[in-house]
Amino acid sequence: MGLLHASTCFRPGHPLYERIRAEVLADLALRNAEDEESVLAELCLRLEQMREREAEMGPWAQVEGRDPA
Repeated sequence: MGLLHASTCFRPGHPLYERIRAEVLADLALRNAEDEESVLAELCLRLEQMREREAEMGPWAQVEGRDPA
């Protein structure tokens, strides 16, 4: 395969276009998965910190009408 010139136009259906498109989509999917994992990890951490603070507060953390479970 020779050098590609700026005038070369690859369109959907062309093997090179489709290969690059697949690579880009795979990269985006990986990034999104990593982002989702980091968001979930941060959420779990914050919830655990809230539980710890609530446990430290003892009876002061009880809210009237709240189910203690």
